[in-house]
Amino acid sequence: MPNPNTPYGLQAVSYAWGAPYAGATRTYYVPAGNATALFFGDPLLGVTNSSDGNGIPVLEIAAAGASGYISGVFQGITNNAGIQPLGVAFEEVTGPLLERTFAVNVNGVAFGLKYAGRHLADGGRVINLASFVGLIGVPRGTAYAASKAAVVHLTKLGAIELAPRRITVNAISPGTILTPAVTRIATNPEIPFIERRTPLGRLGQPEEVAALCHFLASDEAAYITGQNIAMDGGLTVGWTEYDLVPPANIQHGRWVDDV
Repeated sequence: MPNPNTPYGLQAVSYAWGAPYAGATRTYYVPAGNATALFFGDPLLGVTNSSDGNGIPVLEIAAAGASGYISGVFQGITNNAGIQPLGVAFEEVTGPLLERTFAVNVNGVAFGLKYAGRHLADGGRVINLASFVGLIGVPRGTAYAASKAAVVHLTKLGAIELAPRRITVNAISPGTILTPAVTRIATNPEIPFIERRTPLGRLGQPEEVAALCHFLASDEAAYITGQNIAMDGGLTVGWTEYDLVPPANIQHGRWVDDV
């Protein structure tokens, strides 16, 4: 497994479930742009090693019974690794940036679904991590927002293809979560902005995302598939600020036509 003390460029977080899906949270650090997914079984297994599908995924190695891994079939997969090139407008976007973003964020999910079909037990679970920016338009989100919108649609396609084996495929679109990607930016303007615009008035916690992952992996979620759940404090519901003045037609709680 990757050494957590190695200064890799990407923090990828996943959660280990064993029956009845009540395992502990674990964090692994993987090279930015080089990992596609984190897998969970009993216990957490590891990461794939290629965003282009040409490497040997850990799931394949584990299934073959390689030293240090559990052989056989698995309960589920969490596609969670990604890069986050926010702040880039259309005028600034380049081909290499788009290609790298989609290779990690989109190809990783697509290949994760591919290997899930090979190695998940019937009735297993796939959970894809998308983002609220894949659901609404945001300025300067060209590459990242588009990649997360693709994750939402891949979730639907995977749900259809894996349904005959009772494997559910769902996505979570978190809002802004208090992870190092947010907190390590000095005086990050996103934090007060999200606190002001989110109906619940705060950022999310990683443990809250973990709780939803646990639910989607449980037997209670066996009839939920192909869905994307926005876990964003209400951010995508609508505006919290909209200054309006009622028209003169509204008088004493009634609409008056001739004004």
